[in-house]
Amino acid sequence: MCSSDLQESAIRKVLDTGTLSVVDFHLDEDGERVFGLAAPVFGNGQPGGSPLGVIYAELDVASKLEPGITVWPGKSPSAELILVEEDGDEVLFVTRLKFAVDNQSKGFLRKPRASNVLAAQLLRNPGIAALLGVDYRGVKSIGAGVPIAGTPWFLLAKIDHDEADDNVQLLAWTITLLGVTLLVLLA
Repeated sequence: MCSSDLQESAIRKVLDTGTLSVVDFHLDEDGERVFGLAAPVFGNGQPGGSPLGVIYAELDVASKLEPGITVWPGKSPSAELILVEEDGDEVLFVTRLKFAVDNQSKGFLRKPRASNVLAAQLLRNPGIAALLGVDYRGVKSIGAGVPIAGTPWFLLAKIDHDEADDNVQLLAWTITLLGVTLLVLLA
């Protein structure tokens, strides 16, 4: 379905229901990743009745959405936040990925929904609290994800297993050294 067909469908839905409609992620005519919002306009300024018209806005994923959700709150070489959704039998990676993949310059990365990729596990079992598998690069990783209410999207937080394991080992050594120091001081 092309961008104009998606817009037309969303506008018809808003006119029929009088409610906001989200147009899912797609590529616009220039090949940029976008999503759309269609909102009803009511004559009296209050919801209810038939809308007089519709306001439609198409938003660029890279400039409008990614800056607010893909920034990891700390210094980590491998951790990232990724927005994904199910598209048939595939996982669609909506946001740009930290580790560039060939087809990320334009368009979306896709992986099979049946794979062991963390995002695929999340879509198959959205109630799981922790995930262990591989990321989109095939690197062993751990993660967690949540569905975003009112959308078909999921937010996945992931970190390479080796990096997480290094942090746990560092913490264990720190606790051990503090314990030994305390024993020496108390002896």
